[in-house]
Amino acid sequence: MPVYRALTMNDEERLIRELILQMKLGGLDGDYFRRKFATDILTRFAEQLARLGEAGDATIGPDGVQLTRQGLLRVDESLHGFFLPQHQHARYT
Repeated sequence: MPVYRALTMNDEERLIRELILQMKLGGLDGDYFRRKFATDILTRFAEQLARLGEAGDATIGPDGVQLTRQGLLRVDESLHGFFLPQHQHARYT
């Protein structure tokens, strides 16, 4: 079956995938990532999140991140910074 030909994700790729999906919903729940992946996303992605905050696209608190209305409208533009280096310049059309 074609299902068995897909690439298997590693744990870091799963974390980033879920981070991207939560961002598209408007925010990140820090406790969720600590429980599921044993990772503090506020530390792991501090640089990327700081850029969102400085641009006025997100509010960053001790428990997570909430996108502003402006940030939610531009979320797709912000996501590539969270990708692994080998995926940051891939183009999906």
